[in-house]
Amino acid sequence: MATWSKKNGNVEVKNVDTDNYTLWTSGLLYFESESVINIIRKIERFYNIDIVLDEKLDIYKIKISGKLDLNDKIEKTLQNLMFITKFKIELIDDKYIIK
Repeated sequence: MATWSKKNGNVEVKNVDTDNYTLWTSGLLYFESESVINIIRKIERFYNIDIVLDEKLDIYKIKISGKLDLNDKIEKTLQNLMFITKFKIELIDDKYIIK
C-alpha cells in the first residue's frame, strides 16, 4: 500500500494484507481484530440500514476477527454477527436493535 503525504510530499510504501482491501469485491467483509462498532457501521452502509445499539452495551472495547458474506440477505448476515458476538438483534419499526 502506498500513501502520499500532502504536507511533506513523501510517499510511504508498506506491506499489507490484501484481503482487507480486496475481499469486498467478492462480497465479503473481512476484519481482523476490528472493533464491533466499525463492523456494524460497515454493515449499515452496505445494506443501507440503521442499526441502533443498546446504551447498556460496552461495544466499543470489543474486537473480533472473521469474514461475513455480504451476498447473504441482511438477516443472515446479522445472524452470523450475533453468533460471533453473542449479541441479540431484533427488528423493530424498520430498525435493527442490538442488545
